[in-house]
This record gives sequence, C-alpha cells and structure tokens, in this order.
Amino acid sequence: MRNIFDELFDKWLVASPDGRKFQPMPWEVDGFSAKRPLVFYDRPYGMPAVAVAWILFLMALFSFVFHIAVAGGFAIGALVVWIFACRDSWLQSASLSIEPLTTTFRVQERETFNLCFKVKNLRSNQLNSCHLFIKFDGAVKRHQVFCISALAQNEGRQIDVAFNADAGMGIYKLSEVQVVTFDFLGILPRCVYHEVDVTVEVLPESQAMPPISLHVAGKTAHSGIIEARLSGDSASFLGLRPFRNGDSIRRINWKKTERFNSLIVRDFERLSSTDATIMIDQRSVGLFDFDGLNSFEHLKDAVMSLCRSLMNQRLRVRLITSDFVTDFGKGDQFFEYVSELVRDLQPNSIERYEVFLTRHRELVAPDSLVIPVFCAIDMDLASLSETFWAWDTIHSQIMPVVIDIPSFDQRIAKSANLDANEHRDLTFLRQLYSGLNGGEPYENLARKLSQASIVIGPGESIGQVYERNSRWSR
Repeated sequence: MRNIFDELFDKWLVASPDGRKFQPMPWEVDGFSAKRPLVFYDRPYGMPAVAVAWILFLMALFSFVFHIAVAGGFAIGALVVWIFACRDSWLQSASLSIEPLTTTFRVQERETFNLCFKVKNLRSNQLNSCHLFIKFDGAVKRHQVFCISALAQNEGRQIDVAFNADAGMGIYKLSEVQVVTFDFLGILPRCVYHEVDVTVEVLPESQAMPPISLHVAGKTAHSGIIEARLSGDSASFLGLRPFRNGDSIRRINWKKTERFNSLIVRDFERLSSTDATIMIDQRSVGLFDFDGLNSFEHLKDAVMSLCRSLMNQRLRVRLITSDFVTDFGKGDQFFEYVSELVRDLQPNSIERYEVFLTRHRELVAPDSLVIPVFCAIDMDLASLSETFWAWDTIHSQIMPVVIDIPSFDQRIAKSANLDANEHRDLTFLRQLYSGLNGGEPYENLARKLSQASIVIGPGESIGQVYERNSRWSR
C-alpha cells in the first residue's frame, strides 16, 4: 500500500513530469504581498462531461447503496475528484514551453521596454489558463503577472510584458520565469520555474542639458574646438569644402577642383581649443540608497550628461576616478567607451575626496575646464579650497557638481518610520554633513567653493539644475 501511495502521490506532489521541482507559490516568497497579488478571474472549469457524470453516478451509487455511510460516500467521491485534479495539475505543470523572442536589450534609464515570449501548449489536450510571474531585477525590483488564457492542443501564442528600466545603469539578467498552472477545477496550483536567458543593458538616460558657459574657450593648446570645426594646422583632416577668402593655395585639391570646376580645399582642424576634466567622487561614504533613490546613480547620471553636453560643444573630455584616468577624447565612439566605464563604476573608495583631488590636481591643464563631481559629505573645506585656488592660479574654469546628500537625508526622515536608534544614527550622519565648518549648512559651503556650483537633490537631473541656475544668473 505504501508503494502505491509513493507511486501515485509522491511523484505528483514533488516534481512535474519533465522532472522540474515544484516551487512555493510566488505570493508565498519574498517580493510579493503576503496575500495573493491577483484575482484568478479566468479559472478553467472545463471538466469533461463524461467525467462529471461518472463521478456523480459513483456518488449517487454510494449514497443509495450505503445509506448508512452517506458521509463516507461523499468523502470517497471527493477523494476521487481530488485524485483526478491532482493528476491533471501534475500533467499541466509540464505542458507549457516558454521561449524569449529577444534575448538582448539595450535601453536607456527610465525607458519602458517589452519582453516578448512565445508560449506553446505541448500537451495533446487543452492547457488550462495559467499565470506567468516575471521579475526584472533592475535598480528597483519589478514584478509582472501575466495571465494566459486556455491554449488548445499545440497552440502557440506571443505575449508582451512591459517593464521599466528604472534608474540604474548596468547589465541585468532575467534567468527565470515562474509559471503557475491549475487543474481542471482550478483548485490545485502548481508552480515551476522556466529558465530563460535574457540580458538587459541599461544605458545612461538621455538628459537634455543646455550648453555650458565657457570662459576659457579656445585657449588650451590641444586639438578640439567649441563653436565649430574651423580650419587649422593640425593633422586631423575634416574633409573637403569650397575655397574661402584667406585659405592657403597649398590646401587646394586640384583633382576635385577640376572635376567640380570650382576651387575645392582640404579642411583641417584647428589646434587651439578647450579640454574638460571631470573628477569623479568614488567614495563609499557618500552612498545613499533608499526608496528607489540612489545618490551614486545620481552622480553617474550627472557625469554622463556632462560628457554628452561637453562633446556636443566639441570639447575633448577626460575622466579621472580612484580606479582609472582616461585619455582625452571626443566623438560617438569615445562616448560609448566612457559610458561603459561609468556604467560599471562602484562606490568602493575610502580615500577622502580632497586627498584624491590633491593627488590628481596637476593633471588639470591651464586654461581648461575642470568639473569635480562629488557627494556632500565628510570633507575638509580648507584642503578642498586649496586645490581650487591652485587651479584658479592657472586660469582653469571650475564648475563643482555636488550631490546634495542632506536632501536625501531629509527624504528618508520624512518618508520612513524611524525608531530611536535610527534617529540617533541619522543625527550622527547629519553631524558628518554639517560638521565641515562649524555646523554651517553645506549649501553655503558649496557656494563658497565656487559661485558656479551645481547642487543636485534627490530626483533632480543636472540639466534641470543647470538651466535653473542659468536663469537665475541672467
């Protein structure tokens, strides 16, 4: 008897016919509500009429023949129904195949994209309605529940599930899809995992930013140019153009001139232009992550917006972090290169930011633009000001970009229920923020560093803040 039960029930309750282990229901694990997150509005009640008549006949037979054991007859009838349902749900669990139609996505932050799947009923009978539970682990974990109505024999169908890339650059994997199937009565659910291989690469958000006002334009002795690509003496060939007054006759392309019957000259890039150096704060002490807000993601967004804006103004850009120092570069190819570098940046440095600036300040060229991008926490203002003064003596334009950690702090204080210990910890952090100069608010200190400071709060983009500051300056 025990072997019979092992054969009939254990295999039905442990794993599906294809060997995949049954898993807890999605609403029973972390990430979903303690209660069922949806209403099963499409339960299948397609029990075959012959089976219904047969079960009713058995129940009636038991009740009439054994009128003393009517309750027992109902119990046996219910057991028969349960056995049928158990076996059907067991078979249903292996009846669905899932195949992603697209396995690689490249999307921008906060961009909505669709995951497309092809589902097919592998069973020779109808597949009852089932549910897909899909989780995308971006910066904010997102779950989608998709209901698939009944599928006929060998029927296939395409489904699209929409996700948002949230705010967080990086490469994310979608490796599993949970499938919950039901028996013909819709009372016995089974949950199995389907392995899929989907990669989502989240690129920096395309934030519009006004052109940066430059006071050192055209003074650095390096290739590159701001307003336009003008003729010069560099070896960088820009192309061919019609002859203009003042052009050297040595630049005339005689073959093209003969072909077009007008003077055509070779155009080269001018040498004198402007370089920009971005100094990135990589300290872990500046990390703030709460309720979908991440200070380091704000910092990386600001860096990428700056790179895009500066390159659009024809500047050469260089990034300096605790991990690497890039060469100067510009153009689409270089932008893709720095995008990958910034995307993979992690807050892993314990070096104080003012020490980091002092160590690299000699890399900033005279008459160039330097942009320190850092978090407003735990710094020595005197040392920071000394570095800024050193740059000012070589006529560099300084535009600090500050991630306003106190504003993030205020956000958590307002939106989180903190106990006494958490309030004490938060007070200690506030002392770190404001203890730079006798408790003076950091916004004032940032202004002291430079009148051109851009202070970015939670949820703001550098483009919004810079445009607002530009309006104030006018």
